[in-house]
Amino acid sequence: MKKNFRTFCLALAVVCLTCSCSALQGSKGSTTSTPHASSSVAQQDPTYTIPDFPYLPIPRELEYDPHDSLVFETTNFKTGILILSGRVDAASLIEFFINNLSANGWSKKGSIKTKKSIIFFEKPNRSCTIQIDDQTLTTAVQIVIIEIKKDQLASQSAPVEQDLGAQEKGL
Repeated sequence: MKKNFRTFCLALAVVCLTCSCSALQGSKGSTTSTPHASSSVAQQDPTYTIPDFPYLPIPRELEYDPHDSLVFETTNFKTGILILSGRVDAASLIEFFINNLSANGWSKKGSIKTKKSIIFFEKPNRSCTIQIDDQTLTTAVQIVIIEIKKDQLASQSAPVEQDLGAQEKGL
């Protein structure tokens, strides 16, 4: 009986010390780490990019799913179907993409706003369609992006100009 009582008291003392040390560290940590945490959050960029499309800003609240996404590249173009999701308000995502893509030289060509909203953007040699699906617990985002490679544009436009010149001369 004495042995059980001693074991119980020792276990209780260990639990009490552990809890009080944790609480003490938590209060010290919260006062010293709060300014540090806020400065690191302030310094952290609110966007990230996917390596295949570094010119497309993505909000950090969205998680990229590389397993369901697809990137296809040829010598003429590169296209991607990017699948993302997160617990983000659909209206704030629409605003994010309109503001950030416009700031990066994209021009908005059109949009449809419903439960599944779609925004269309263009940039020289690139086009992008963003579909935002406001679901019950998460928001699903599908981005279809197409990039025509600059080398291919130059080589494709030269023969077209020559053909047009020949047609104007009556050849």
